[in-house]
Amino acid sequence: MASASFLMAQGMYLGGQADLLVCDVMERPAECGKNRKFYSFVMVALLSPILLLPDFKKLSVFSSFFVGCCVMALISIFIFEFGAIYNR
Repeated sequence: MASASFLMAQGMYLGGQADLLVCDVMERPAECGKNRKFYSFVMVALLSPILLLPDFKKLSVFSSFFVGCCVMALISIFIFEFGAIYNR
């Protein structure tokens, strides 16, 4: 049950991020947020092998990986923003 709730939460978050990324890459701002449910479903499908883990303790490795990715994304955003501010 805990693995399934973790999977759904990560799928919803990553689906929203994937929707924004695809929207930005394809340069279609009018479509932002319209396909969020589809990308969330795709992310849940991609992450579904997590449900095969027999031990919940091993789920912390996946959680740590996602938290690490979020921290790296925040750091890269700050670096990009500070670079944009100072290069004006």
